[in-house]
Amino acid sequence: MERPSMRNVVLAPYAPVKKAEETEESAPKNFLLEDPEGFAPPLVVPVPLAVLISLMDGERTREEICREFGEAMGQTLELDELNQIVDHFNSLWYLDSPEFAAFLREEMATFQAAENRPARMAGGGYPETAEKLKTCLDKLLTLPPKILAADGEEETLENQFPPNVEGMILPHIDYDRGGVAYGWGGLALRDHCDADTFLILGTCHNPMREKFALTTKSFETPLGLLETDKSFVEELDRRFQKKYAKRDEKKESVDLFADEFVHRDEHSIEFAAVLLKYLENQTGRKLRIVPVLMNSFVPFLADQEVEEPCENEVVGTFLKTLAEMLAQEQKRDGGRKIAILASADLSHVGPMFGSPEPVDVAGQDQIGKDDMFMMFAMMYGSAKDFWKEIVRTDDANQLCGIAPIYTLLKLLNRKAQGNLLSYEQSIDEETGSCVSFATIVYGRDFP
Repeated sequence: MERPSMRNVVLAPYAPVKKAEETEESAPKNFLLEDPEGFAPPLVVPVPLAVLISLMDGERTREEICREFGEAMGQTLELDELNQIVDHFNSLWYLDSPEFAAFLREEMATFQAAENRPARMAGGGYPETAEKLKTCLDKLLTLPPKILAADGEEETLENQFPPNVEGMILPHIDYDRGGVAYGWGGLALRDHCDADTFLILGTCHNPMREKFALTTKSFETPLGLLETDKSFVEELDRRFQKKYAKRDEKKESVDLFADEFVHRDEHSIEFAAVLLKYLENQTGRKLRIVPVLMNSFVPFLADQEVEEPCENEVVGTFLKTLAEMLAQEQKRDGGRKIAILASADLSHVGPMFGSPEPVDVAGQDQIGKDDMFMMFAMMYGSAKDFWKEIVRTDDANQLCGIAPIYTLLKLLNRKAQGNLLSYEQSIDEETGSCVSFATIVYGRDFP
């Protein structure tokens, strides 16, 4: 690698909230280096190293990097020092190198050969042993009634839910921070949903080539295997391909399995799958999932050719195919009882997400107000109404779940209004960054 090249990494200002004794000048100033695909570990790097990273673009030779770094920083960088730094980043898989390419090929081949999708977040986003995980989820489902009792409300737990849940917006934050929201969602699915198959629309945080990614792999969890409805996934692909080809046989084909590998590390479907496996064990009902990862719809904000995402040919064809299959299952004797889960968080504001200033109490209040406007569109509007709100705000608060929420609303087709069960905010104390999330349920007969 005569011309070192960083992979498609993210380098963002990382400014921890100042302690009382720190002045503006003495506060730490660093950058957060992250790999969106998750192969390399996140690193907090000082400004000089951030400058050096920006110079490793595959265009400059090592000698040019040393020279330009010296000119920019006013300090000498010897070639031997640069070589050591390059070797270190390469060992962490931050560089687009032959070694990383070989590593990636091996990882993809291993995943492709595996029968099931592994539990990647076990021991991180949730406990890794069955016993500890069950205890964790048991506690989460006790939170909603405790909250109602503490509030002293006359409302009972039962009248918080629609008679039969057919759709839900559920977070994909870890269980520790999202406990209340998962508690409400778990109770709704356990006691007020008769579905045996769950279409999980997951937010994909990693780069994708296509707009949707399917997999037929079942999901491993510490509580056992949660089966993927393989026949439904295969039929979805077959029908989509047939419908899409009819529109224009000359256009480039769409491979819904081209990005299957992104399922391996993506947590948005995993958190919902683990919760469903817990509910399957608790209730004795056999549950299956249809996991669909979705690429970002944010680029459509700048697309002058479409007013909303469904006007895109690929998106529109995929959603129509799904809608037809859901309708047919509902009408078919002995058909699958299908509910739709949109795995989505809401606002992402603060230094961790590119915002210049930490979120203070006033900022949290404003985020709450912004989220309420957005959730109003989710609960009482159509997919088009929700998209109009995204366009109006230009996604200023960086919702992490636009595509799943839009798709959920499109598939429900305004048959039901939503009921907000939980709204929460999580603050990262070190950087003053805020993530918000909610649990919203949709029922067939909600008044």
